[in-house]
Amino acid sequence: MLTRNRGFTLTEALTVLAIIVLLSSLVFALTAPMRERARQSRCMSNLRQIGLALQTYRQDWDAMDPLQGGLPLPSHRLGLPDGLWTQRLQLPRTVWFCPSRWCDPYYSSTRERYASSYMFLALSDREVDALNQDSDTHERYRPIGEILADDPNFPIIVCVYHDRYRHRTGEERSEFHRKGRVLGLTLFGDVRWYNYAELKQLRYYR
Repeated sequence: MLTRNRGFTLTEALTVLAIIVLLSSLVFALTAPMRERARQSRCMSNLRQIGLALQTYRQDWDAMDPLQGGLPLPSHRLGLPDGLWTQRLQLPRTVWFCPSRWCDPYYSSTRERYASSYMFLALSDREVDALNQDSDTHERYRPIGEILADDPNFPIIVCVYHDRYRHRTGEERSEFHRKGRVLGLTLFGDVRWYNYAELKQLRYYR
């Protein structure tokens, strides 16, 4: 007696598909934190390379220490490159971009406009004056030398892409300004975590 080969029914096919989707989502959920930790490590490595290049630049140009006799010095006397740092320090272009930048929903509309995905907090005196004279500036910036006099560990460059609030949209994204954390590079080449709200308090006049 001949038997007919029976194929999968629609219900069986949908069940198999649902199981595959479930397993894929579980694998993604389990590996996502490990991938983010790897991206954080790469970002910290980038910042350390930038810090080393800055220190080398300062040594080559016989730069002064940030605080001389306890007095704050303007940024152009800190030995930092003036203008576009990414061209002066001669580092590979990939070093200037955080590997987590693609996770930010706002990055795709701005990535072509900037030479780096990192945020530069060490503005020159000319940049500070220009910003403070701009009618669209709601808060008055402080010179970097004055900030470093209050806190020598104030970061000159920060990365904002590793905080969970940064990747939200709408009202949830505003929580980043109150609770967010950023990776920062100090003038001395150290990389550490900072509270974004505390940095804002140091960066502006009150």
